[in-house]
Amino acid sequence: MRQCGGCRAPDGCNGSAGASGTGAVGIWTAGVIRFGDQNAGLNNQSYEFESEGITIGADYRFSPNFAAGLGIGFGRDTVDIGKNGSRSRGEAKTVALYASYPPGSGILIDGLVG
Repeated sequence: MRQCGGCRAPDGCNGSAGASGTGAVGIWTAGVIRFGDQNAGLNNQSYEFESEGITIGADYRFSPNFAAGLGIGFGRDTVDIGKNGSRSRGEAKTVALYASYPPGSGILIDGLVG
């Protein structure tokens, strides 16, 4: 078992790193779908909502102790409020750069700009 960055795995960082622990490219995705409703009460209107989003990204291990990457995402949300046709819609587009550096002794430094 060798230590690679902040992980300890039998294959050294999920088996994707080369012999030197550098040059590993990781590609990832994440998504969400949510929907629901609420009936009207004494102090609130009824509503129905739908929300979905997807994010995709890639990172690169520059050394055994430094990795950085880029993620992009898109999401949207729709809420129907009450019975008079009121509707709220929103969209989100995101871009983020991130990096991780474990200098040792249980310390991990992460950065995110987006």
